[in-house]
Amino acid sequence: MLAGEKTIPQNKPQSNKYEVIDQLGTGVWKVVDRKTKTPWTMKRVDRMTASGSAEVDLLTRLDHHGIPPVMDWEVDEGGIWMVYRHIKGRGLHTWIGHDLPEGQLINWAIQVAEILVYLHDQEPFPLIHRDIKPANILVDDQDHVWLIDFGAAVEGSLSALHAALPLATPYYAAPEQVFCPDQVSPRTDMYGFGMTLHRLAGDRLVRLSLPLQQVIRRAIAIQPKNRFADMREITNILKSL
Repeated sequence: MLAGEKTIPQNKPQSNKYEVIDQLGTGVWKVVDRKTKTPWTMKRVDRMTASGSAEVDLLTRLDHHGIPPVMDWEVDEGGIWMVYRHIKGRGLHTWIGHDLPEGQLINWAIQVAEILVYLHDQEPFPLIHRDIKPANILVDDQDHVWLIDFGAAVEGSLSALHAALPLATPYYAAPEQVFCPDQVSPRTDMYGFGMTLHRLAGDRLVRLSLPLQQVIRRAIAIQPKNRFADMREITNILKSL
C-alpha cells in the first residue's frame, strides 16, 4: 500500500447512495441514505454461491411483519449488497443470564413461533431457516421480534447441493442437521427454537411453569418424531399459558 492511501475494511460497501456508519457483523453494515439520512442495514451475499443466491431469492419473496423487508440493492463484482430495514434493537443473546419474567419469555416465544409458522407454510415447499438461535432474533424498543440471517435457509427436502450449505450454530443445531443434513424438516427449526428458550431460561428452567417446561423439553427431543407436529401446535399452547 502506498503512503497516504487509506485501508478499506474487507467487504465494506462502496456506495454513492449510502454512507457507511458502523459494522454490525461479518459482511453486515449499518448505513444511511446520503439524501434522506434514513438508516438501513446492508448485507453482502455472494451471488455465485448456492447460499448467496438462495438468500437473495428468498428474501425478495417473503412478506411478514417479523422479517426485515429488502428495500434496495447494490451490486459489485460477484456479489450483491442487500439493503433492508435497519432494526434498532437487541439480539436475544444479550438477554442470556438475565432473570427474565416468564411472561416476557412467552411473549417473545409466541412471536418467534408465529414467524416460523409463516415460513413453514410457504408453498410449494416449507422454508426451513436452519439457524434459529438467540443472535438471529432481535427485539426492538416496541418489544417486537424480528428474525434475521437467512443465509442457511432452504426450501423443502435438501438436495446434495443444499446439504452443503452453511451448517447452523453448535448447541442450537438439531441432531439430524449435524448427522443427517438431508433429513432436515420444519422440526429442525423447532429444535433451534426450543434450545433458544432453554438457553434464555438457563438455571431458571426448573422454576418455570410446568406447561412451559414441557413445551421446551418436547421441542428439543433428540428424535424429530418425538417433537411437536409443527410450530402451529406450539403457538397454540403458548397462547393458552
